[in-house]
Parts: sequence; C-alpha cells; structure tokens
Amino acid sequence: MADPVRLASSVVESLDRRDTVALHALVPKRFWGWLDTYLHEADGWQAITQLAGEPRRLTGARLLDANMARLTLVGPNGTAFVTVTFDEHDMVKGFALDAEEFEGIGTIVVTCPDERTAELRAFYAALVGEEPRRRPRLHFGEGNDYRPPRWPDPEYPQQMHLDLHVRDLNASHRLVVEQGATLLADRDSHRTYADPIGHPFCLSPGDADALWRVVIDCDDATEMSAFYAELLRGDPVPELAFQEVSPYFAPRWPDPAFPAQMHFDVKVSDRTNVQERIERLGSVRLPPRGGSCPVYADPAGHPFCLCLHGE
Repeated sequence: MADPVRLASSVVESLDRRDTVALHALVPKRFWGWLDTYLHEADGWQAITQLAGEPRRLTGARLLDANMARLTLVGPNGTAFVTVTFDEHDMVKGFALDAEEFEGIGTIVVTCPDERTAELRAFYAALVGEEPRRRPRLHFGEGNDYRPPRWPDPEYPQQMHLDLHVRDLNASHRLVVEQGATLLADRDSHRTYADPIGHPFCLSPGDADALWRVVIDCDDATEMSAFYAELLRGDPVPELAFQEVSPYFAPRWPDPAFPAQMHFDVKVSDRTNVQERIERLGSVRLPPRGGSCPVYADPAGHPFCLCLHGE
C-alpha cells in the first residue's frame, strides 16, 4: 500500500483546487456518490477554507492506523482536521472534515421519513442554527417505516429526546408552533413539545440557542451512566442524562414496530479497543444491515453505530 499520508495530501490538494477529475481518480465509483453528497451537504468543498482560512499551512500529518491518515491544517481562521481512510487499492473509502479532534458522539441521527427530512432539518435549524462542523451534528433520515412516539404513552416510547436551551422561551414557543410543533406540557422550568413528526423535545431558558443535552430512557440509570462513561471516556459533548421509565419498552433495531427514534454515530480511532471495552459492559453487536459501521446496542437496547473517522 502507498503512504496514506501522501494519499491524504493529494485528496486535500484536489479539494483546494475543486478538482473533481483528480478526486475521481482517488475515489471508487461506488463511493463517489456518498462523498459528493457529503461535500455538498456539509459545504465540504469550501469548509477547509472556512475552518482554517488562507493562507494555511500543514502543521501535522500522521497515521491513525495502517490505512488511515489525519492532516492538521492551520490558518488565520483556525484549524481543520482532515481524516482519510483508504482501501487495499489505495482508494478512498472514508473521509471526515472536522473543526476539532475528538473521539465520541459525532452525529445524532433523528429518525425521519425521507420525504420529511428537509422539513425537519429546517425546523431544528430555525431553533439552534445550522453549522455543519458543529458537534454533535443533527442528521435526519433512516425512517421510512417511521412509527412516531406518543408521549407520554409508554407503549409508543420516545426512547431519547433533545433538551434545547433558548434565549427567549416565549419567542421560541411562537416559532416552533408556527413551524408545526405541538405543546405537550408547560412547566415553570421548561416546556415540552412534539416536533412536526412527533419526536418530543424540551425548551428551557439559557444563555444561547443551542442543544443542551440528550435524555435517554432506560430501566437502570446507574448502569447506563457507567456504560456511556466507558464508551465515551469522559467526552462531554453532548451532555447526556438518563431517565428511568416504568414500564420500559426497549427498541429492537431494526424492527419498525419497536423503533429507536434516535441513535448516535460514535466516532473512534481504534475500534477494536472500544469494542472490547463495551462488550465487557454488556453491549451487544447487532446484525449487519449493509452500512459501513458496526451497530451495537447499549444495555438498555438503544442502538448506536461505532464508526472510524471518515466512515
């Protein structure tokens, strides 16, 4: 295999030039559609310049494993981290562009039918903004057999929900209702709503409009807290809370009758090491469904993807 650092540098140079011909030479045909979509949806064609600025310089380049390299680019705007994974034919099979180096939750996937993904993306962007490089990224999809929760009915559980901080609770109330949300409960400290397709979420006063935390339903909060502490090894993004529910009905991914409603994409550099740690704590690997990342269930049954950077 050729030097992954040199190959990754060629990828970055092609991005800088917006040279699709050169990129095509480094990317398998089967992977090009995904990469092209990623670059356009997340402004990848411009994001290196947005993150680092110009002029910029390469300040670091290292192997993460035998076929994965990470480049660090620094400029007047800040730092960009580019991680590229290659297959045995020296072709790109994974690509990630980040504003920080991290191991932890990179994406929260909110279950949503394909025909409503644009609507739901716009709904949450109106609440907390839309910055493609902010972590965690919200992604909407993977739910064409969508079965919405009916909070607080335990037989149609929410499984997870988002707590959001907003500067002006009354103004945000008007905004979400105009955008199709339904008020479910109004308490002194926060208000609970269903988003336009039924996912519950909470708004609480805060210093900024932002995602505050993810609340995970379970039957044993102590066990879940210990599990995620081991999985994430102290990474604080996003904040997690664990809510004991009785009766608790666990998701049974991929059965649409027992949906997950949300799941995490957890980014790691050494997947083997993480797999060994979490399996000792009761995590179970779920049957493959054709994706590039293995899927695990936490002790309460919530699925999550364990992905190398760039998968």
